[in-house]
Amino acid sequence: MKRKRIIVAGCGNMGGAILSSLNKSGEYEIEGVEKRSDIRDNFSGEKIKMSGSLSSVSFADILIAAVKPKDMLLFIREINESGFQTELFVSVAAGLKIEQIKGELKKNVPICRVMPNTPLLVGEGLSCIAFPGADEKSFYTVDRIFSLTGQTLRVNEEDMDAVTALSGSGPAYFFLIGEIMKEFAEQRGFSSSDASLLAAATVRGAGALMMRQGVDFTALRKAVTSPEGTTEAAVSLLEKNGLRKIFLEALEAAEKRSAELSGD
Repeated sequence: MKRKRIIVAGCGNMGGAILSSLNKSGEYEIEGVEKRSDIRDNFSGEKIKMSGSLSSVSFADILIAAVKPKDMLLFIREINESGFQTELFVSVAAGLKIEQIKGELKKNVPICRVMPNTPLLVGEGLSCIAFPGADEKSFYTVDRIFSLTGQTLRVNEEDMDAVTALSGSGPAYFFLIGEIMKEFAEQRGFSSSDASLLAAATVRGAGALMMRQGVDFTALRKAVTSPEGTTEAAVSLLEKNGLRKIFLEALEAAEKRSAELSGD
């Protein structure tokens, strides 16, 4: 059976991780398109074919556009001018709606939006897929690609701004918590490496418990919060100082910014 040909355009952190995951799977014929030569050089050891522009690429069964949101419309114009052909357009740009892409792209092809997050760099990503009107075969094609980088979730496109705030931007919130925990440990005399382990292993372990134990995160929190104990002292202070309200406002700010990127 002939392998599908996939082009990943924009091979920075996100696009590069997708490209590498596809390469390791061996399921697809792949090529990367990246304007920056230093980024292209990063893939020399993986024996992935790399090109500097779409002008040297004529066709792909699937095009994954991982360019920055601010560069997407310019990239689409490049597609229109180059004569490049594809049977499926997958955008991973935050904020840009399918209708906006369809309005610029002078090709009648299915368009899908995916919001991955950076843990896909280590195979632990969550990619939320919005593919309105897709038949099951087309959806499976996209789902299979991104399942190689972690887990997938099918969502409605109107929920994409919330998805961006939650899972797209979400890893940064936990990196911030890790920074604070590491800083505390270093202030108490731990080495930088030990402080990093204390923070990272704690965040990772908590996440693993959340995944394994199900959806009742309140029960998990209560299970480790003994009355009048150390955890209760910390959690009570966080609640008293408005952590829940601040965090909800932060999520709303990220959601609002995603909507602004689309012009809403």
